[in-house]
Amino acid sequence: IYELQRETGQVSKKLYSLAGGPCREAVSFRGYIFKGYRFHTSDWEKQRKTQNNGIFVKGRDDDDHQEEPAIDFYGTLTEIIEVWYAGRFR
Repeated sequence: IYELQRETGQVSKKLYSLAGGPCREAVSFRGYIFKGYRFHTSDWEKQRKTQNNGIFVKGRDDDDHQEEPAIDFYGTLTEIIEVWYAGRFR
């Protein structure tokens, strides 16, 4: 990415920031709102009447040449970490 940026200048600021890796410091939260969706850790919700700490990630299934079937992931949100990249991207 760095070489492509130096030679052509055609790398977006976001991609260039991602290529540099995250900043060394991160912030941890018990709850977070992202694009209108509210997330809380399972530890924070233990004493609450309603809970919303379950996670579902659909396994990739758009590759016809896979030897193994796609595996969906189900889990519980135990930690929320916000990672920053150069250029204030997160």
